[in-house]
Amino acid sequence: MARRASGEDRRAQIVAVALDLLEDTPVDRLTTRQIAKRMGISQPALFRHFRTREQILLGLMDTVHSELGAIAERVLDTSAGPLARIDALARSLLAHVDAHPGLPRLLFAPPGEGPLRTALTRLVSM
Repeated sequence: MARRASGEDRRAQIVAVALDLLEDTPVDRLTTRQIAKRMGISQPALFRHFRTREQILLGLMDTVHSELGAIAERVLDTSAGPLARIDALARSLLAHVDAHPGLPRLLFAPPGEGPLRTALTRLVSM
């Protein structure tokens, strides 16, 4: 019998699927129906973890912020010279984008107003 994912694991899965879908779907056209279908769950099951589409996108931005911050911290905390660190940072960030092709759509989408704009501004300004 398969183990059910914990709430935290399921939230991480939802965020990962949303990011995967952004590879081919503009942010403003991403729907909770698409996410639920890709995951093989119902929309009500999705809404047990995130109340709205906006909360999913905010969770996605928080995750990306943490991931990019960890990459930058790991690279910049080395004892390499400045040019080597800049090179390593650029390569690491590009490798992350390569692994997550939906990321540019998230970073460069017009965010509108409200919490999504604030989260996107925070993410891009880091």
